[in-house]
Amino acid sequence: MSSLPFQVGPQYGLHPDTGNEYLLSSATGFPSYDSQVKKWTGAAYEEAVYEHSQNEEIQKVSQQIDYIMGKQWTKKRPTYRASPVDNRVWGLVWELVSTLTDIRPVFEVRESDPDDQKKKNMARKLTQVTRSWWLSNNVDLALAMGIVYGLLCMGYFKLSWNEELKMGRGDFEVLPLGPHDVLPLKARTDIQQSECIIYRSVQSLGWFRRKFKLRGELVKPDTNYSNFSMGGNNRPSYFTQTLWDSISPQMRRVMGIEQQARSSVYPMALYREFWFKDYSYNTSNKPVLMGRPRSNWSYMVDPGEPLYPRGRLIVMGGDEWMADIPNPYLHGKHPFGALRLNAVPWQFTGLSEIRPMMPMQDVINNVLAGILDMIKKAVNPIFYAPENAFSDSVWDSIDWGMPGAKAQYSPISPSPPAFGPTPNLPSFVFQMLSWASKEMDRGSGIAAVSEALHKKQVPGGDTLENMRQTQQTPLRLKGRNIEVMLRDLGSMQIHNFFQFYTDRRQLYLPGAKEGIFREVDWNPQKDQEGMDQSRLAHQFEFLLEGGTLLNLNRMERIATLARLRVMRDIDRRTLIENLDLGLNVDEIEKRLKAEPPPPMPPGKGAGRQAMAGLPKI
Repeated sequence: MSSLPFQVGPQYGLHPDTGNEYLLSSATGFPSYDSQVKKWTGAAYEEAVYEHSQNEEIQKVSQQIDYIMGKQWTKKRPTYRASPVDNRVWGLVWELVSTLTDIRPVFEVRESDPDDQKKKNMARKLTQVTRSWWLSNNVDLALAMGIVYGLLCMGYFKLSWNEELKMGRGDFEVLPLGPHDVLPLKARTDIQQSECIIYRSVQSLGWFRRKFKLRGELVKPDTNYSNFSMGGNNRPSYFTQTLWDSISPQMRRVMGIEQQARSSVYPMALYREFWFKDYSYNTSNKPVLMGRPRSNWSYMVDPGEPLYPRGRLIVMGGDEWMADIPNPYLHGKHPFGALRLNAVPWQFTGLSEIRPMMPMQDVINNVLAGILDMIKKAVNPIFYAPENAFSDSVWDSIDWGMPGAKAQYSPISPSPPAFGPTPNLPSFVFQMLSWASKEMDRGSGIAAVSEALHKKQVPGGDTLENMRQTQQTPLRLKGRNIEVMLRDLGSMQIHNFFQFYTDRRQLYLPGAKEGIFREVDWNPQKDQEGMDQSRLAHQFEFLLEGGTLLNLNRMERIATLARLRVMRDIDRRTLIENLDLGLNVDEIEKRLKAEPPPPMPPGKGAGRQAMAGLPKI
């Protein structure tokens, strides 16, 4: 029984002469299938968009981005009022990003059977391959961009195979995605528990034709993404250019002709991927081939067995379907990782890190604006006088800001002209400014150190260490949330390597001997010989050591290891292995044994012996 109105998607075949892929249209009934797919994907997309729009954190994402970029005043503010921006949100956000991206995860792939030497060697090779992939594909920079999204409320990462990377050889890429790029449907606490995940982006028609050779031509340009307008208004034909340049912008908007939208030279359309769970079964009396022929993810389904044990993927280009296939990844998960820096149990999305800063940022901006307005009044005080004190020409031309300005007023004026009193700022204005600044700094980890430096008595080292540990506790919790996301992606990547790294590859790692990159030889034909290919990836586990992600945790770990080594509570090999510097411990031990022993300091007897050889004075 199927949970969808369409049980099986289009079937693909291979031409017996050319070997090219083509659609077996006679086996599907395309007119009915097309309408059913459009109806289901349209309904799922509308429901996901509605659930997405109801989240309060999501609703504030655009405003938070404006605050980061310094757009913190409303457009309705009068032009004569000061609008200063002391963008502390920008500074604190990038301080958090810098701290959370100063990372080097300590991970390792372990085998399920520790007594199997071949699996142990394969686990060591997988660890090296994962580290090489991390470095060569700049995954750390992608992680940094995802953390920026995570500060808004939610960041996503899409781990997918890109056949265009490595000069057409293909490799895995990690795409950082924002909260508007991924729409989970019926999500719980874990993104893998979602019934459906919709990934959306905008692509050019040329991209669709190159990516989907069979149906890419059917995609039509979307006017929402393919039209643009220069903005402003054109000069009417009855206005001369000189006259048009002389009138005000307000009059141009009233008298001008609105520019019409133009079509882009690169037409665009909406691209959507629907990754969902399908509980359909093979109700026929014969086996069914699922997936594209000759692919490494196609499989046969016997009668009565699930058709989509790993899930299902429907790809839409505009309003046309591009592909309807089983989940092409053998790990059977949605290829997404969700990053919630401030996870809470009552909703799937996390809480924003920036949203609590915005009211304090408004206080700082308003205080500064008030101070500037008061300064303007002080240097340009209010001037008042009876109407008959000056003639109309003097009233129109007088400027008291001009140095040495003079003016005579009429003797019949009932009172002499005068300047208004200079305003005085109360002391609590600066107290409020200081309070708001400290409140914003409190979450950045620098507040405690700043307060300690201003104390009359310098605190001891233990006191500073305790204060630093207290301030870094929220950062440590955010680091743990990043570790959870990386652990999920790492477990997927083990399956991905076995599925897609099917040819021999020469990879590289830093920290080799003589400062040259160390080679890692990935040779599946040799290394995987004799292993159970159907369950190979399940025999290994990706481990990420908790508390080792952030660099501040790493520095403490290194200091502790160094103290233990000095006290000779651990051996040299344990120290080098736990530093995780990518060094070859066996090579280091071999070289150390080949070195001559260092000269021993002379003892008391040796000292007397040396003194005996000196001439007497």
